[in-house]
Amino acid sequence: MAPKNVKALGDICMVFEAFGKFLDLQKSVSAGGQIALDVIQVLVATDLYSFEFGKLSSFFDKADLVKKLNGYVESQAVKEGLKKPEFAARTILNHLREFVRVLSLHPDDGKFLIKDGGGSIEYVCLNPGLTMKRLLDGAHKVILASGTLEPTSEYDVLKQFYSDDRFLKSYSCNHLLPPSSFLPRILSSSFDSHKFDFRFANQ
Repeated sequence: MAPKNVKALGDICMVFEAFGKFLDLQKSVSAGGQIALDVIQVLVATDLYSFEFGKLSSFFDKADLVKKLNGYVESQAVKEGLKKPEFAARTILNHLREFVRVLSLHPDDGKFLIKDGGGSIEYVCLNPGLTMKRLLDGAHKVILASGTLEPTSEYDVLKQFYSDDRFLKSYSCNHLLPPSSFLPRILSSSFDSHKFDFRFANQ
């Protein structure tokens, strides 16, 4: 195995060992429930704030690490006469890869939720543009069509990733029915003179 790959694997083990110790500490200071922490808080607590997660995430993808490690796990199980593992191992490895990927994002793009008194950790993305970007990067063209896309300014968040020539081009038209076709009226009772009362107590 190439030295750089050995180092990358060592870095992965170091990252998850650091997070394991962090979660163990949360168990000792929290009796349960759920707390939200800024990403930078967690990275400082784990002494990983200067770690280059972008390179580690790239290694996961370029080396096709999930597939290789899963193949290794299956081959070892066969050698030892154990039952071939199902998709659980692959699923866990995919979770680890995604965890490394979100650590490479800007700290302000999400928060960590520490659940069950440190029994688990979850990343919550607060920047919808990141998820949308992953969808757009996987397609040649994307067309969003709806009668309720306004305000289109909500999509300005994507401009941080794309130049104007690649960004969303919008088109808006008037309602298909002319105003003369509408007759607004306020109804206070039904056709049988039953009074409408939409207060909560009458629901």
